[in-house]
Amino acid sequence: MVIKIGEKEISIGFDVIYQALSNFLLRHTEMAIRNKEAQILGTISEDFQDIDIYLKALNFIVNNEVTDAIEKDNLKGQIQRIKNLQYNKVKCMSLAKILLEQVGSEEEVRRRLKQFHK
Repeated sequence: MVIKIGEKEISIGFDVIYQALSNFLLRHTEMAIRNKEAQILGTISEDFQDIDIYLKALNFIVNNEVTDAIEKDNLKGQIQRIKNLQYNKVKCMSLAKILLEQVGSEEEVRRRLKQFHK
C-alpha cells in the first residue's frame, strides 16, 4: 500500500497497518477497563465512606488469606501509604482498589465490606 503525503509517497506494509490498528484497539480497551474500574470504585466509596471498614477488611485478608510474606509486606506498605493521604474519599477509593485486586469482583468487595460494617 502506498500513501501520498504532499509530494512524498510512502510505502506501508500490512504488518505496519495491523500493528497500528492493534495498538489503537489495545489502548481503547485499556481505557475502557480503567473507566469501568473507576466507576466501580466510585460507587463503592460512595456506599462505604468509613475508612475503618476498608482497613478491617484488608487486615483480615492480609492476616488470613495472603500466604506469601513478600506480598503481605507489600500490601501492608500500600495500606500504610494510603492511610497517610489527606482526603477520605481518595483513601476509600484507593483501599477499595486494593480490595478489588485481592478479591476479584465488585460483589465480593461489597460482601467483604458489609461483614465489617457496624
